[in-house]
Amino acid sequence: MIKIGGLILNLDEFKRYFNSNIHLFISGISWEERCHYGWKRLIENNFIPEQKIILYYKEVLDKNLVGSKQDSEKYFDDLFNIKSSGSKLFLNIFDEISGCSEFAKFLDSNFKDIKNKTVIIDFSVMIKPYIFILLKYLINIKKVNKILLLYTEPLSYQQPRKKYILEEGEFFTKGTIHTGEIPSYSGIRVLDKKNALIVLMGFEGGRAVEVVNAADPDITIPINGFPAYRPEFKDISILMNEELLREPEIFKNLQYAPANDPFETNNVLNDIYIQFHERYNISIAPIGTKPMAIGSCLFALMFSDCRIIYPYPTEYNLKSSKGCGPTWVYVLNIFEDDK
Repeated sequence: MIKIGGLILNLDEFKRYFNSNIHLFISGISWEERCHYGWKRLIENNFIPEQKIILYYKEVLDKNLVGSKQDSEKYFDDLFNIKSSGSKLFLNIFDEISGCSEFAKFLDSNFKDIKNKTVIIDFSVMIKPYIFILLKYLINIKKVNKILLLYTEPLSYQQPRKKYILEEGEFFTKGTIHTGEIPSYSGIRVLDKKNALIVLMGFEGGRAVEVVNAADPDITIPINGFPAYRPEFKDISILMNEELLREPEIFKNLQYAPANDPFETNNVLNDIYIQFHERYNISIAPIGTKPMAIGSCLFALMFSDCRIIYPYPTEYNLKSSKGCGPTWVYVLNIFEDDK
């Protein structure tokens, strides 16, 4: 059984804590300002990764916000100081199964023997299903035991369409193709158990309701991100999830976990698991912040009987935030527990 713990450091603390080489840096592209901010801060602090893989989502390049598609590619090449094709991998943002398969082949071809190497992943603008499958591949298949996760908070958010409407609950995505399991996170269904759904709430209350309706659980446990990145974000999250929390049987189960702390999210999920897993099949819907989603990912890697479900959108907002807030480093401690 895998055990995963860790600690949170800001970059100043990280400089004092970390004194070894970073062998591989992994990130993705986006039109958000924080897309390359983690990379920039690493370089400024003299952490120069030996190699890198940047996920070039085709849908991002197709937006052509700086000219032609070729101009877009060059723009990101310059941001990440990419000088050869061996550092970038072109993927479809909506096909994480094929994308992660391509990543696995790309990694095996270009980056040999990473088990004992230090890998740092900037997941600030990565798509959640990609994050989940990527971490499972690196931890379970490649047995990487030194993973650092880099995350830059947004300074603020911007709504891409008209002023957001609480009933719509569309903030970072639009529409839903289907609600289903993230591949390789199917969990275990025991027929004589009831079903519990844990919803990590965010700004997209409509998607939270869709997940609850699709899963039709016997009990729903919402978790709100508190403390939030900024005080006002907590209130927005509650307002955007008004329809979900209007149900007394759901509202009474409301719990909290810090929006930027995956390890505390993991702890909250563990407490819920201890209380419910003997009587309920447990599913988790990571609709809230990416650090909270990371917490649910780490939890599901340790407790493989838990299922992760996700409302797959028809469209991602590729420029949903403004500016760059604090940058955090989540240091994962990964080891095999024989018990």
